[in-house]
Parts: sequence; C-alpha cells; structure tokens
Amino acid sequence: MSALVTFSGLDGAGKTTLIDELARELRAHGRRVRVLTMYDDVSFYSRLRRLRDLFRSAGRSHAGSRAASAGTGPLYAIVRSAPVRRMAFFADVASLVIRRLAVTLRRDDVLILDRYLYDTLVDAADGGWPSIPVLLRLAPLPDVPILVDVDPAHAFARKGEYDVVYLARRRSVYRDIFTRIDGAVVVRNDDLVSATAAVRDAVRHRLG
Repeated sequence: MSALVTFSGLDGAGKTTLIDELARELRAHGRRVRVLTMYDDVSFYSRLRRLRDLFRSAGRSHAGSRAASAGTGPLYAIVRSAPVRRMAFFADVASLVIRRLAVTLRRDDVLILDRYLYDTLVDAADGGWPSIPVLLRLAPLPDVPILVDVDPAHAFARKGEYDVVYLARRRSVYRDIFTRIDGAVVVRNDDLVSATAAVRDAVRHRLG
C-alpha cells in the first residue's frame, strides 16, 4: 500500500507550499508521488460538486439560463450543516480507502493529501460533537499525519478569508484533535525554511 502523508491546518497555514516542497524533494530522490486534495479529489463533497456542475451544465445547455451562484440557498445550507458533515465523514472514509488503493495500483509509492479526515472533524466540531474521539479511531492512521500550525493572525494576513477569532477557535480544535493522534507531527510554519526542513525530516524518518 502506498505510504500516506497528510497535511492539516488552518486556511493560510501554508500547507500547499509545504506540500509542493515535499513532493519535489521526494521525486528528486526517486519516489513516485501522487498529490491529491481531500476536498477536491476524495471527499463526499467533491462528488456532490461534480454532480452539481453536471446538472448546471445540462441546465445551461437546455435553457440557456445562468446557474445559481455557489455557496448560497437553502440546499447549500443543509449540505454544509454540521449534522450532514458528520454523516459525510463515513462516506469520506470509504472514498479514501478506494482512492488509496487506486494510487497503489498506479504504482505510486507516496500519496500526499492536502487536508484529511481530521479537517472534516474540525469542521464538524464547530457545532459541538462529543463523538469526535470515537470517530478519530475510525479514521485510517496516516504514515505521517502533519498539522501545520500557525498563529491565527499570520493565517489571516496570508489569506484574509476568516477573522482571527474564528481562526483561533479552529486552531484550538486542531490542537486538541492532534493530541489524540498517534505519531502526529506538529510543524510550526512561522518560517518557511524551518517548516520545510521539519516536514522533510519527519517524512524521511517515517518512510526511510
């Protein structure tokens, strides 16, 4: 089975940059690396988005009307609600297993995921979910589970998508979840050079 390296953390933590650096490093050493994004390539919601886009495309070609904008309306609110996200967790687990098998059959020996099931649990925890410790045990344990930790103010300065109070709350949940994960690697990304080295060393240590 392909080795699994996952990156979790706040929006603006710098995950994508660290992933790009790690993938480049591994490929330079002869590794066959596949990089996927949890929310675009693996999750239950990625399937929903593909169906949505398919129907929108069909609707435009049939009626020539403009599709409703993403992220609005009652259906979107229901789909993105905490209870539905909790149920989607189980679909994400199944989808992940299938994806990892597909990567192995492609003969790629390292799968890097931008975000993971742990990020899904952080989303679900926004509404309060006492079963999260139980579900953590159901999530397949990555070979290298990485939390990219950053000060909320820095994350806000990098992306500006969410306010600092919201980011601070999510950071607290991330930290709590990662204290429960065996072999978790927490990398501070205040400095890209140091963070890149920390990620590289952790992956080398685990994967050899």
